[in-house]
Amino acid sequence: MQAWSAPSVPELTGRGPQLRLYDSADRQVRPVSPGSTATMYVCGITPYDATHL
Repeated sequence: MQAWSAPSVPELTGRGPQLRLYDSADRQVRPVSPGSTATMYVCGITPYDATHL
């Protein structure tokens, strides 16, 4: 089952702003260094709609 058709996603040129994430250990927003490895936990699928974060 597909909730809706896939959108057209254009290719972006250039670079966006530097990624910054909240560090819960010291409660500060910190920049993410290029080449850093990150993981993300996603809490299951949404069986009645499109998957989202």
